[in-house]
Amino acid sequence: AKLNKKLLLVDFARLAESNNNEGTSRFLSIFREAQLSNAIIFFDECESLFAKRDSGQQQVTELLSELERFEGIVFLATNRPFDLDEAMYRRISEVFEFRQPNYLERTEIWRLVTAHGAIPCDESIDWETIALKYELTGGFIKNALIAALLEAVGRDSVSPTITQLDIIEGCKKQMRGALQMQDFDERVIPRTCLEDLVIGDDVKKQLNAMIGIEKARGVLFGLWGFDEDMRGHQGTTSLFWGVSGTGKSRAAEAVGFELGKSLKVVDFPQLLARSNTRAKTIRDVFKEARLMDAVLVLDGFSLHPSSHGAEEQENRMLNLVVREMTRFPGVVIMMVDTTGSLDLFVSRLDKDLLTGLKFFVEFNSPNQSNREILWKKLLPSAVPTSEPINFSALAALSDKFNHVQIRNAIYRASATAALRCEKNRKVSMIDLCAAIDDEKKRGETERDRWARSHYV
Repeated sequence: AKLNKKLLLVDFARLAESNNNEGTSRFLSIFREAQLSNAIIFFDECESLFAKRDSGQQQVTELLSELERFEGIVFLATNRPFDLDEAMYRRISEVFEFRQPNYLERTEIWRLVTAHGAIPCDESIDWETIALKYELTGGFIKNALIAALLEAVGRDSVSPTITQLDIIEGCKKQMRGALQMQDFDERVIPRTCLEDLVIGDDVKKQLNAMIGIEKARGVLFGLWGFDEDMRGHQGTTSLFWGVSGTGKSRAAEAVGFELGKSLKVVDFPQLLARSNTRAKTIRDVFKEARLMDAVLVLDGFSLHPSSHGAEEQENRMLNLVVREMTRFPGVVIMMVDTTGSLDLFVSRLDKDLLTGLKFFVEFNSPNQSNREILWKKLLPSAVPTSEPINFSALAALSDKFNHVQIRNAIYRASATAALRCEKNRKVSMIDLCAAIDDEKKRGETERDRWARSHYV
């Protein structure tokens, strides 16, 4: 508007599907129309044509030729700048990054879109809490508000009022949609939020601290003047450690969900086993996670003594991984399976690297109270039962069981009941207790069974 020029929008999806049978550049008419109309050209979602030359070298060549001849202004918009052909960057004069709004900016967006009198919102809605919890951009905020309005209208079509619960449900739907849009190798879409976890208070407190620090990042670096050099040294680096099956993966998933980011989950031992250039492979993993703005989860580490030569090599790789973690400007979680302490892990690290790990989160098997919650949570409400289920008794019988073992016992008991005749096709306490015994035996070794038969 300030330049008094028209704007020519280019639909790349239709352009890519069009057939060029005239032997001329398909872009020629676009640039000619812009020149005759004194218009600015706006290419939206340009990665669909510019993504790496293997997607269509002729199209890229045609466009580059027309760009070099055109004397006007061209805007290229993309959600995936890392997919653009490298030749494009040599022809781009300015790069403008539109970052996601921080929670203060999201608060203002919420207040702006709900300011109209036609939006009937409950005055008690805490917009700051909503903005802090749900990492949504302006478009997704508008969609969440529409979903909340539809919920309110469905409840009362005459005089609907949007409540905070309506807004929360609308935000959750948009969070899932936003996460589905992110696509890359080894992607895991988080579906578990922090409220869904059955964990100890200490663990939940540390997870909340991790999430809070990351949510504050937009304000610190966007508004309060912290420089980019500090950004590279203030990543949220975490070590999740404990016995296998105690909820480390679900906790990492919850962190991703609360931050509105997908997870890039890497089985590091398997990755390194396939690579001859291990140092480069490690750096490439961190680079891709940074470009994708993903929560990087390094899985597959276990603590066990190795031979002297193998241990030296493992130590070098471990130190390289931790060094890259301390340089990562986001959330990176290393998950270590161990039945003991972290002494062996700490002994393998260079001492100056330990300060780069911000959070050490220990995961233990659930206590009896949490086991009771897990039994109630994991048994589907649609499962028919022959009697009231005594969840407290099940929690006592399943001592030292983790989330996976309780889930296995429920599934085993349900499968047994499902095969009975229709009259008796119901899960009973006897079924669940028998499944607990079976799960205990499944975890025993032959030596355990031999010792129990001789000495117990």
